[in-house]
Amino acid sequence: MRNDFCRNSKLLDRLAVACTVTIRKETYYQKSLLLSLMDKYKYMKKTSLILSLLFVIIGFATSAQNATESTINIMKVSQPCVMATYNFSQDLLDETIKGRMESAKVPSPGKSKGFRVYRGVNLPEFGTEKMDIYMKTDGKKESSICYVAVSRGYDNFMTAKSDSATISAVENWLNTMVAYASANQWRHDIEDQESVTKKCDKAYNSSVVDGKYYQKDLEKLQRKIEDNKAEQAKLLRELESAKAKLEELKNSVNK
Repeated sequence: MRNDFCRNSKLLDRLAVACTVTIRKETYYQKSLLLSLMDKYKYMKKTSLILSLLFVIIGFATSAQNATESTINIMKVSQPCVMATYNFSQDLLDETIKGRMESAKVPSPGKSKGFRVYRGVNLPEFGTEKMDIYMKTDGKKESSICYVAVSRGYDNFMTAKSDSATISAVENWLNTMVAYASANQWRHDIEDQESVTKKCDKAYNSSVVDGKYYQKDLEKLQRKIEDNKAEQAKLLRELESAKAKLEELKNSVNK
């Protein structure tokens, strides 16, 4: 499927809002979002679409608001960072981060001892100034962790005390990751189910074709049976006639 939710920033921003509002407001925003998503997949039944994506969003959102300050070793030095944990795989987290950064038109990162390092970049969600962004992910099949450290360069890493607005923005970015990941997971689920449906459709169509051949074979067999019955009746008449003549001949000798 060619639609890429990670590249549709406006749509996913609305999804992020839907996952971070209060429980009472959550349904309204999600319904509004889902109506937009249905335009992307018009072939799907509305009820199924609403329920499936709503359940995915709610399921992911249960662990969304957990970004917190922490520390992490960067070049063997403990540095301040923000970390968040998620109830989805590291692979999905990596894919989601890549999509969000590409959507924001941030240049590809360098790599340094397990970190993605975006040097001298401006990520609008973090603020207006350029900064170095260090990102690292870890996790398993069903859980993952993301670490984000931001610096003005020269190891001048930011903290909530020195740059409260920036750190708050980083926390919000990590918390809204759930919305983007749920959209990606939903897209993967659709693609997987499309593949299953395509295989089922192919198998069904093949069976239908086989059935048509079997029906033709059955019709041929039925015609052969009818022809055989007619032949049996004809041969029976000939047999009875031959027997009658034989009996007549035997009787004429006796006379």
